[in-house]
Amino acid sequence: DTDLPGSRLRPHNKKNRAQHRAFLAEVEGDPATQRLVIDWFMTLPLWLDLDGLRVVHACWDDKAIDVLGEMVGPGKTLTPELVVAASRRDSALYNAIEHLLKGPEVDVQVAFCVPGGHKQPRARFRWWLPGPYSLNTHADIPPGSVTPDGDPYPDLPTDPIPAPVKVDLSTAPVIYGHYWKSGTLDITGDMSACVDYSAGNGGPLVAYRWSGETTLTSDHLVASDR
Repeated sequence: DTDLPGSRLRPHNKKNRAQHRAFLAEVEGDPATQRLVIDWFMTLPLWLDLDGLRVVHACWDDKAIDVLGEMVGPGKTLTPELVVAASRRDSALYNAIEHLLKGPEVDVQVAFCVPGGHKQPRARFRWWLPGPYSLNTHADIPPGSVTPDGDPYPDLPTDPIPAPVKVDLSTAPVIYGHYWKSGTLDITGDMSACVDYSAGNGGPLVAYRWSGETTLTSDHLVASDR
């Protein structure tokens, strides 16, 4: 980080290293491979707005896309300048990248832990579901989660909450990932489909085979065990 000499854009602490253990095992100590991987990531579009279909890593957010504006590179890609600027926590650029690549989050009042994981006070918001919005219906709590004390995770309140983002799904269907799913392949709505079925944790690689349809169908989800 040129603004803070000696620091990093993301701390190399125990928690972050544990999250990336498998990747680090392949590239750590190999600068050439590290550079190759980084250069490849810099060629990937942050979103695709196609004729009749939208594709994004975690959440389609028109406001976030507008915030990024001309900061993105050709083909809606990251640039070195954007990577640095978007690392400033709670800045407009940081929040825009968080929404697109991680998904908006909401406070859940009762922190949760996934088996073997860290305490999480916030949950990703299920932006593809229509209102009315509540923690009970829209907070994405992974199956098997427990409280920090190890108790079964309780039902969340049904009181109305403000939505951190509202997505117009009438424009075109959205294909997205990052919200880990498992089990039977199934779309999340007529206009939304998640293709992340936990390939990083032993699940299958999943894709949606789009044929120009204006509403999605679970029959077009395909999986490969590699």
